[in-house]
Amino acid sequence: MSNIIYLDHKSYWDNQAENYIHQIEKWVQKSSIYESMRTFTLMHSRLDWSTRRRCSRGGWYNKHKGVGVSIAMWPLCGSKDPKDQVPMKIYEYKAYENDLEIGNFYTNDNHHNILMVVCHEMAHAAQYFHRKFHKMGRIKPHGDEFKMFYREIRNHWLNPLIPDQKEMGIKFREHKNISVMQEYAA
Repeated sequence: MSNIIYLDHKSYWDNQAENYIHQIEKWVQKSSIYESMRTFTLMHSRLDWSTRRRCSRGGWYNKHKGVGVSIAMWPLCGSKDPKDQVPMKIYEYKAYENDLEIGNFYTNDNHHNILMVVCHEMAHAAQYFHRKFHKMGRIKPHGDEFKMFYREIRNHWLNPLIPDQKEMGIKFREHKNISVMQEYAA
């Protein structure tokens, strides 16, 4: 793949992720039933393309004196063409992987993968913002408060876009089997 195509993909994915982050930030401010969220503002937002960076993060950033998100773009997009339609399974944390609203899902659109990570990290940012606003003590990173914000954000932003899970699960397994068979044939 040439560098020009890679740079085009990189700027495309950066644009997508930035739009998701800012749209969700505005939506949280306007739609939340929680008083604290009316003043929700990200103090930090970063798209990290380092090939060494494996995990995204959302939460409190002391350096920026506020909440923020840092999205590990390389594992999400790498050199993926936005037009690719490869069936994939998107994984969430084991504690809630089977939850129908915030758990694992199948898709063939990498936009859903990026949007899921942005929703997840924005839920952490909202959780920490809410905690600071109410002067609460330590909270569990993936506890009930996080799940509440994540469920609200994901049900609005991502879940309506996710394809039929039964059908997409079949396509994923077929694709996985074809890939394995091709590997054996080589």
